[in-house]
Amino acid sequence: MVAVLGSGFAVPVLWSLLPKRGNSAQFERRDILELLIKYLGVDQIRRVIGEGEFIGTHWLNWLINNQIGFVLRIKGNMNVTQNGTTVRAETLFNKNRKSPQRLVGKFILLGSEVYLSGFRFRNDKGKSEYLIVACSEPIDNACELYAQRWYIENMFKDLKSNGFQLEQTHVTKIERLETLIGLLAIAYAWMIRIGHWVQSKQPKLFKIAKHKRARISFFKAGLREFVRVIFTRSDRDLWRYIKFLSCT
Repeated sequence: MVAVLGSGFAVPVLWSLLPKRGNSAQFERRDILELLIKYLGVDQIRRVIGEGEFIGTHWLNWLINNQIGFVLRIKGNMNVTQNGTTVRAETLFNKNRKSPQRLVGKFILLGSEVYLSGFRFRNDKGKSEYLIVACSEPIDNACELYAQRWYIENMFKDLKSNGFQLEQTHVTKIERLETLIGLLAIAYAWMIRIGHWVQSKQPKLFKIAKHKRARISFFKAGLREFVRVIFTRSDRDLWRYIKFLSCT
């Protein structure tokens, strides 16, 4: 999973439904992104954001050659080279910092030139951990951009236990699963659109809590409102929300 960051929004991208375990191969990620470019245009993609599993020589080369920006997390034990000196990436961020640090200059990672940002911190279990990202360009807020990848985790939760219960499907054929995922993608965007409408009418529902996040997500608010409309048979509200699916 990666997020494709466009003009002010982050779109989670589900790589093709593969009949295998583990994450996608580099050429599979390339093929899916080429499909996205075909329909949206490369100019609509500002950056590709991905976690540590989505790294590789061919993948980096392809992104750079196609002038597609990226913010990709890398593992601390990966080797990087600058001015002929090769070190493990984590050694460059050994100091405990409260804020991310952007290193000066380019580094060679898997044969490609990248910029590095990151920091060392203690996770919620009290263990030392590194967040290091490789970027296509020098970005001061690279780690903040990487954090937008959490849209993916939220989407997974909403598609499954927090909303649409996707895991309960008995569909097994890939072709039918692709259709189901497509329908869920439309429904997911629809519920978020309804959630934005709910916010315009009931802003107090979205008050920021102590954990610095809204008390309810746009998706959850939209889904609850849609269920309310269905059960109360409110035709007027239902028709309003159906209009949200129209581009006119």
